[in-house]
Amino acid sequence: MPSSITNQFFAFNAKLRKWTRTPRNWTKKPVIGTLAFTLGWVYHGWMTLVWWTSRVDVTGLDEIERSLDEERGVVAALYHESILIGPYTVRHLNSITIVNRSESGNLIAGILRRMNFTVIRGGSSRGKSRHKEVMGDLAARLKQERREPVFIAVDGSHGPARVVKPGIVALAKRVDAPLFIFHGASSLAVRLPSWDRTLIPLPFSRIIVRFHGPIEPREAGRRIPTEVLHQRMQHEIDQLVQQTSEDLKAKR
Repeated sequence: MPSSITNQFFAFNAKLRKWTRTPRNWTKKPVIGTLAFTLGWVYHGWMTLVWWTSRVDVTGLDEIERSLDEERGVVAALYHESILIGPYTVRHLNSITIVNRSESGNLIAGILRRMNFTVIRGGSSRGKSRHKEVMGDLAARLKQERREPVFIAVDGSHGPARVVKPGIVALAKRVDAPLFIFHGASSLAVRLPSWDRTLIPLPFSRIIVRFHGPIEPREAGRRIPTEVLHQRMQHEIDQLVQQTSEDLKAKR
């Protein structure tokens, strides 16, 4: 008898925890959705203020636009620290990107959608099978629509910072699209205390935005080995980061 009563108690307790937890699940999604939508507008307003009050120097974007006009496609890499400057700079391009399924990912997706991005949810270094599936979806989309550039934070979504992951190289080779790299810097900025030290540009700044490319996945008609192209991407984006920083110092 005592054993039966104990089992009934634990069964009731489990149901009670489920009942009390369910309302939180019902309310959590709408709250996150509303916050993501609101954050998108806040981001847009902030970046518009920054752009209007700052001296902004953008170079290399015309090469991306030319590749899109020629329907060759674009696969562009940036470091996660530039996720605030990057989307605003290319807001007119109707770009595509990947964002993980975390709650912070929901907020980032809200910002990106406000900047005319198509957001594919899923990939991360902690979900290999899902990441592979998402990259397959992305490749299929890029093959169908060569006028939509793909932008990927190549050290996301969990780092380590400024270390290029090979997925972007595999994607470019799969769809036979040129690679580009991007970096942005601001003379006045705040760095978040996050793994990537996200850069938040401030008004009345000097902002340097650099695009570099194309970096072709083929050479003399033959595909460049993935390892070689990966190493080249790492070198090129690090060089661009350094050059952007030097340009910013020189033009202050």
